Amino acid sequence: MSEPRYWPRDFSSEPESFGKARSVGWLPSTDDRSKALGNAARLQHMYAVRIRSRAKDISRRPVNANGSLAARTEVDKKAPLKCLAAKSGSSYTRLLGCLRGTVVMRLDDIAWADMVLGDIIEQRVQDGPGTRATGEYPRATMR
Repeated sequence: MSEPRYWPRDFSSEPESFGKARSVGWLPSTDDRSKALGNAARLQHMYAVRIRSRAKDISRRPVNANGSLAARTEVDKKAPLKCLAAKSGSSYTRLLGCLRGTVVMRLDDIAWADMVLGDIIEQRVQDGPGTRATGEYPRATMR
């Protein structure tokens, strides 16, 4: 695997807490590039925390009432992250790197986590015949 162009956790003032603690400190931006990558790191941190939290919920509670795949038998309740890695075609090592911020998370990683674990993405994209993406999404503030 090639060396990444950046590690998302390097934009946190608390890199060991990246993807684990709900709230972490962030380093100030010095230019447009560091601002863009810093914002991407914040997003990855947010999704990493959601994925870890959801995996923990699944391992503690056997059934999810919302009907996500996590409530079904194909998700191993004792190892939901390993199941996510296997279903997405990723390695468990890469998934852990994404959650730690040493690997850049891709949009498909987030989509797989939402599909396998459930309750990761706030607003889902509709799929199926005749559906169209509108590009409308309620704006969240990122600072």
